[in-house]
Amino acid sequence: MHIITVKDILGMKPCPKYSEKKLRGIVGDGFALTKENILSLNIPTKDKIWVLIKLPILSIAQKKELACTVAEHVLQIFETRHPNDKRPRECIEATRKNLRGEISLNELDKFKFAAYAAAYAADADAAAYAADAAAYAAAVATYTTTRAPYYAAAQAVTKVSEVSERSWQLNEILKVMESVV
Repeated sequence: MHIITVKDILGMKPCPKYSEKKLRGIVGDGFALTKENILSLNIPTKDKIWVLIKLPILSIAQKKELACTVAEHVLQIFETRHPNDKRPRECIEATRKNLRGEISLNELDKFKFAAYAAAYAADADAAAYAADAAAYAAAVATYTTTRAPYYAAAQAVTKVSEVSERSWQLNEILKVMESVV
């Protein structure tokens, strides 16, 4: 069982509002990394997501798959507004192909830039904020960084229902973590 300490969290460089004193008030000397403990933390859901993504428990591949899942979750919003633009979907599919070793990172880059272009085009349409979020989330899913799912999650909730989307995202992350921890 993984125990997360205040030192672990401080090592992840949280935002300044989470001082050592405040963290000790939230997690004490540490807490066991269980679904129940994560859900019971008295912090916003987006901060729970941040901690889980930053922890070195999930592999980069698992984090990229989570980013794809988050992007896919809001993809229908983009495709409803832009039914002929398949770039975000193709980006998600290409990221999964890369994860399976079917295409290289260089090949994946062209899909990432296409998804960014789709996000930019969607943003030009003032009513398409969620579409922009879906396309951007698809693009960031290609990152090799461990922060990809966090960025995808942040973009996915930019203009969609934050409470329900963040709760869904947290549950998806916890499902993956339960298979690892």
